[in-house]
Amino acid sequence: MAKAPLSADLERRLSRLTDLGERAVCVVLYATLVVRVAAIARHSPWNLVILAPQGLVVLFMILRRRPLAMTTRPWDWFVALAALTLPMLVAPGGVSLIPPLLGVAMVFSGLALSVWATVSLGRSFGLAAANRGVVKSGPYRVLRHPIYAGYLLSDLGFLLMNPIARNLVLYALALFLSLARIRAEEALLAADPAYAALRAKVRDRLVPWFY
Repeated sequence: MAKAPLSADLERRLSRLTDLGERAVCVVLYATLVVRVAAIARHSPWNLVILAPQGLVVLFMILRRRPLAMTTRPWDWFVALAALTLPMLVAPGGVSLIPPLLGVAMVFSGLALSVWATVSLGRSFGLAAANRGVVKSGPYRVLRHPIYAGYLLSDLGFLLMNPIARNLVLYALALFLSLARIRAEEALLAADPAYAALRAKVRDRLVPWFY
């Protein structure tokens, strides 16, 4: 027997509850990251740079607008939340494989790309797959998912400065989930003619000339 559709009022309430829950989770996770990194700031102050890109994620979550369409698949929500959560569980440690200055430059370059992409989006940033309007300006002229590309660069910089097994596993899982997140977003946006046009023009998703 098919399930009865939810009433419009119940859908609105669930949407608000989900929205508040996402924001609360982001804030709590970020607070735990701040505590872990600040605990060793005296010995390795360059690790404080990871707070910038992750803090940006939290800010974008708070300022985002309501979507025109949003996924209802539990898997999509799990993937999005896990991809957001895992990078906030990293910890400083190990012997840096690169000069700290280079690692900091990678983190801030990734942050700059994420900021540029988010400014281009306006308030269209979100967690789970949703359509908050198709953007074709800024870095979206080169990559279909430049925000994730920025996260990837920042994560790589921090990992090379803190090459411990914990961070490698967390970032590898986060990358896998981000790829699944990209597929979910593109599947939802495929019905929008504006996105179909963008996809035909911009071939690369995450890394220029590669993927």
